[in-house]
Amino acid sequence: MKRMRLIFSMMLMGICLFAVTAHAQETKVQLHDTMTLDSFVEAYNGVSEYPIADYSTHSTKGDYEAYIAEIDPTASMVIHVNGEGKISNLVFAHRGDVSEEARKKMMSIFACINIAFGYPATENGMDYLAEAFQRLDVSAPEILAARLKRADIQRDYTFVKRVVEEQPMQIILMEAVAE
Repeated sequence: MKRMRLIFSMMLMGICLFAVTAHAQETKVQLHDTMTLDSFVEAYNGVSEYPIADYSTHSTKGDYEAYIAEIDPTASMVIHVNGEGKISNLVFAHRGDVSEEARKKMMSIFACINIAFGYPATENGMDYLAEAFQRLDVSAPEILAARLKRADIQRDYTFVKRVVEEQPMQIILMEAVAE
């Protein structure tokens, strides 16, 4: 009986150790190791047909700054910058209903955000971006998520979409995790 308890205890410790190790292997990190706010805006505006018009409005909380990047009356971003000046996460918001034209515009902005962060604008790369965007289903009221592997910078981008029906507004949060 004593031996069974010892074996059971060891198994339980192994399971707990595995769970802690698995959880510890994935950590939130900044979106890119070298990308600053200014370099992101320059790269984004260089590839987008919906450029950022102004990003001078910002607030500071502790070691982080949040910049509001206005694109037009229906589209904007909130870009969070850490104390090192690197982008820690980005929130893309679309105000209004999601018509087919609005969906195409949102997909274009989504793709250009990723391309500005260095995702390849190849045919294959664009297919992966379109697939990730489709998984978010911007017209559905449910909270949905998608993930995009970034082997070139050793992290995965995660996207979480939420619809604020009272406004109406679609919000896509972009964060990065690394193992």
